Amino acid sequence: MTKLIIRFYPDLIAAICGLLIIPWIIGVPGQPTQTILSGWTLGLITMGGYLVIYQCVKSFQASARYKKNASLQQPVSAILNMSALCLMPAMLIALLLLFYVE
Repeated sequence: MTKLIIRFYPDLIAAICGLLIIPWIIGVPGQPTQTILSGWTLGLITMGGYLVIYQCVKSFQASARYKKNASLQQPVSAILNMSALCLMPAMLIALLLLFYVE
């Protein structure tokens, strides 16, 4: 079960970001303080950036050149996994700035 979660972790994170980006944009605070605005901006840039990286990597993986070249498969998968792991602390900081810092 753990191997399955690890294998599909980037896909799961992309699905969550894809589902949350519209409510995140719609949820712009009316009169934000500087910390709330910073958290909202950080979250939007993080989610948008991850979705762009995810789409680029998945498009590259679908190309015929990638499937024929085994030496590219490991670094490309590592890029996707590292960007998914970097997303979590950035989103945690964004959520802390939005909800817990006054």
